Amino acid sequence: MLNRSWGVELWDQFDNVAKYAEKSLQFCEKYESFLKDRCIVEDEYAKALKKLTKTYTPKLKEHEDFYNKFTYTLAFCSTLKELQDLASQHELIAENIRERSIKQIQITVKECREQRKKCLDEYAKIKRQLDKQHELMIKSLRKYEECHESARRAKESYEKAHEDLDLSRAQLEKARDTMTSKSKICDDAHTNYSSHVSLFNETQSLFYERQLPNILSELQQLDGKRSDELKDVYIKFIQSHAEVLPRIQRCLDEMTKQTEQLNANTDAHAVIEEYKSGYAIPDDQKEVDLAIGDYSSMLLNGSGNGQDQQIYNITLLNHHHPTGELARSNTLRSSGSDHSSQNGVATIYAVGNASGNVNGTQTLMATPAMGLRKPGANKSGGTASTIRKIFGSSSHRKPINNGNSNSSISNTPYSTLPPAQRLKKFQEQITTCKTELEKKQKAKEGLTKMRLVFQENPKFGDEQDVTQQIIAIDEHTEKLIAEIKRFESYIAEIERTRAPTQSEYESTCQLRTNYGSDQSISNNNHNNSQSSTPSQNRSPPDIPEQIISPHDYHRLPSMSSHQNDTTARVSTRTLHNDEHNGSFEDEEMDDEHIHAIDHPDGQYKQQLNVGAMTKAYALYDFNGHGVNGCQYVNAASIYVGECLDILEDDQGDGWTRIQKHDGTTGFVPSSYLRIDSQQHLISSHQIDSGRF
Repeated sequence: MLNRSWGVELWDQFDNVAKYAEKSLQFCEKYESFLKDRCIVEDEYAKALKKLTKTYTPKLKEHEDFYNKFTYTLAFCSTLKELQDLASQHELIAENIRERSIKQIQITVKECREQRKKCLDEYAKIKRQLDKQHELMIKSLRKYEECHESARRAKESYEKAHEDLDLSRAQLEKARDTMTSKSKICDDAHTNYSSHVSLFNETQSLFYERQLPNILSELQQLDGKRSDELKDVYIKFIQSHAEVLPRIQRCLDEMTKQTEQLNANTDAHAVIEEYKSGYAIPDDQKEVDLAIGDYSSMLLNGSGNGQDQQIYNITLLNHHHPTGELARSNTLRSSGSDHSSQNGVATIYAVGNASGNVNGTQTLMATPAMGLRKPGANKSGGTASTIRKIFGSSSHRKPINNGNSNSSISNTPYSTLPPAQRLKKFQEQITTCKTELEKKQKAKEGLTKMRLVFQENPKFGDEQDVTQQIIAIDEHTEKLIAEIKRFESYIAEIERTRAPTQSEYESTCQLRTNYGSDQSISNNNHNNSQSSTPSQNRSPPDIPEQIISPHDYHRLPSMSSHQNDTTARVSTRTLHNDEHNGSFEDEEMDDEHIHAIDHPDGQYKQQLNVGAMTKAYALYDFNGHGVNGCQYVNAASIYVGECLDILEDDQGDGWTRIQKHDGTTGFVPSSYLRIDSQQHLISSHQIDSGRF
């Protein structure tokens, strides 16, 4: 498009051009107001977005834990986070508009107004000059008109006088002189008028040909500058939005990415990890058959009145030996004296709630079948020893009223949580300790390098201060390592005592197949140690059953349904030793003997140091609990394949005292162990001679 000049095209429209320039500047001011309001809208929107995200952002710790575990809550949290970033982007838009557009348009409007005022002043100046010349020309014209009229009248008077014969010669000469003077004055006025006309024409030409076009051109340039600046402001306004679009798009992409990660299976697994207790499914209730006197099952099943308590009992049945001797039972031994019952039933039970927690105080209840001890009757040493093995000493132990039967568990952190949740907490603690340990190790490396520098150049610092810091870090590191080991031991204990999975059960069955049945293992062990002693088949301490065999022994049922029900016979050598040593006779125990029973560790310290201890391998997992979580005091936890040291051999009660590699000691069911036959031959004589 050809450039067209306002000075040429609009030479007679200066007033309209000036008004247009004013309107254009007013538009710029209006656009400036629009930008300010736009910034306010962006600020308010950003503020509202931030308030919205703050309202829906979880504040309480339990809410944070919930929102950080599931994919759908994580997606929502990601949306809130990205909305926070979006709010920041809108704040950035407002800031950019203020810094770029508003400031620029303010400067442009100010400069254009100043330039317009200058052009208007210049126009007013040249317009005054033109108007002045025009006024002078008009005055000279009027003067010329007057002179011309006067000269015309003088000429007419002279012509009349010349025709009038009555006038004298003198009057005629006077009329001629008047006409001549008036004509001269008219000529001078005409000359003056002509000069003013020429001067006006020159001024007017200068005004319309040079001065006014220049002013109009300046106004045109001013308008062009204003348009260019406004265009730049428009572009910067758009750029203020366009610059944040990639960031906004990234926010939207992040929302989309987190939303695409929403997975129902992952949430289901998270729910499992969150609420899994790790407890095993409760065992089926045993059917009660009162017709055959199934009192033990009746105790296990409860009274049937709907109360939320369960009774866990161990029924001890002893039959009189044909020769008047008494056999050892797998749990307690009762004598055949006059204070014993005919059927020899004694029940030890603990009352617990439905959740499986058993009260810490174990009570020995004398059933009517047991009878009452006569005054002055001797105490049964074997019975007391076995009671203390299984339930601990009741005379020297204070009752525990915290509702937790396992004191070791109650002393561990997070003891109120289920096993699976405690396992997760322990793993978190280990991760925290390892992170802190890495920091300390890096700090130690830096201090070590610093100490080397101080050793080479003592002026840089004191070596002893750095050494003290390294020692402090070492101490802290040892504590962290101890904490890690402690939590790892807790985790190992939980892993050993947790409910077995299907794969673990299959591996256990395979291990049983490799090792052989309990019957063959027990026969092999006892045949190697004492060829004259019949083998005993001891079963895991599960739900006790009544003895239906007429022989002088009883057994506990096996946990594995595929094991054959075999009977355990009392060792002939053991019965012989019992006859001579009186281990089944009622006798008074002095304080020293009672203390030895209550504190068995001191009783066997010398045996631990004499020769090599007998080794054994665990055939099954045992967590120290009986049916439905009943805790055996002084019992130890073992897992399949674990190597153990035998501290005390089985004395006929079905329990063997062992020591684990971590120093833990306790009693475990004898049928759960596979004893190393080579070492058992060496240590069997020492144990038997030391005990009986």
